[in-house]
Amino acid sequence: MVDSNHTTNASQYARISGVRELVDKYDAFLVDSYGVLHDGESLYPGSAECLENLRSMGRAVVILTNTPRRARTVAREIEKVGIEPRHYDILVSAGEVTFRMLTTRREELGLAVDDVIYYVGPPRSRELLDGLSLAESTAIEGASVMLITGLFPGMEEVGDYDQLLSDARARNLPAICANPDLVAIRSGTRGGCAGTVAAEYQKLGGIVRYFGKPFPEIYEMALDALPGTDRSRVLCVGDALHTDVGGARNAGLDCLFVSGGIHQEEIGASMHHDPVASLFHQNKVFPTASIDRFQW
Repeated sequence: MVDSNHTTNASQYARISGVRELVDKYDAFLVDSYGVLHDGESLYPGSAECLENLRSMGRAVVILTNTPRRARTVAREIEKVGIEPRHYDILVSAGEVTFRMLTTRREELGLAVDDVIYYVGPPRSRELLDGLSLAESTAIEGASVMLITGLFPGMEEVGDYDQLLSDARARNLPAICANPDLVAIRSGTRGGCAGTVAAEYQKLGGIVRYFGKPFPEIYEMALDALPGTDRSRVLCVGDALHTDVGGARNAGLDCLFVSGGIHQEEIGASMHHDPVASLFHQNKVFPTASIDRFQW
């Protein structure tokens, strides 16, 4: 096993053809959802079978996703594409982490009982507001904090948020981002995410608190659900270098990079004789191992 530290380099990572090659080294697998198991509408070939095989061998499987919705909602969503409850033990979402922080650790965020949220995102993720004691404002002028879960319908470009973010910055509103992803692939189409809007706000000098990969709270929640598991026996699986691989490394965990996910176009267009290794070097982020797609 490659040591999980920041001295790891591209020459040390293992190239594997199937997860079966690593199964004896790990007791728990923290597996990304979008880009690894499915594309939002269809399962990737072999992904469900791989989960089944891991569980049949007694390995714990945690779905670890930056989806900005409650875990129970994400479970229903992935079941529609073929990832059923029998395929995993636990599901931890960025949305669930965000909700927990807003309900049980609000003081850490500097929020008071009279704070008012301005929601930025699609209707399907508004459930994060359900059960909160904080009020909501439909106008930025009446809010004291922004909650960003994604893009508004009909506002798909970053520039569409220029005025909103400028107004928020003028009011010095802090922001909470429930999905740090900058890019998502939905049914083969690349698009922005909550992280895209949050990053633009940071460029304006706005303060943003992120929940989800690569930030620590989502790993804390996942590992808390695996009491007694040695961290050296935990493998993260993901397709995004900075959120999945970088997050795992920051958490002191090994990571399997799936090259056929969000970086596949970048890898395919590379003229380097080893485009995957080149990608790691360019981004200065190195996994423990690499695989074309999540398969047994």
